[in-house]
Amino acid sequence: MNAYTLTDYASWMNFGDKRQHLVHLRGHPLFINRYSIMLVNKSRCPTLNNSEAQILRNWILSDSGQGAIGAFSINGETVFQPAESF
Repeated sequence: MNAYTLTDYASWMNFGDKRQHLVHLRGHPLFINRYSIMLVNKSRCPTLNNSEAQILRNWILSDSGQGAIGAFSINGETVFQPAESF
C-alpha cells in the first residue's frame, strides 16, 4: 500500500518485501518495546507445570538468557536489547 506503519524492529527486519521503504525513527525512548515473563498462579491453573515454568523464568533472567537475547540477530543485525537491571 506504500503507507507509513508502526512496527517493532524485529518484525521489520524479518519482513521480506521492504521495497523502497525506510525506517524513519528507531531507538527513541517512547518506543521501547519491553517483553516480560511471569509465572501463572498455580492455584488458578492447577495443571500448570510450575517447575518447568520456573526453570524458563530463571534462565530468561540469568546472564546466559540475557546474553542470548542480546545476541539474537536477523540478517546479521541485533534486534533485541537485554534488560539492564531487574
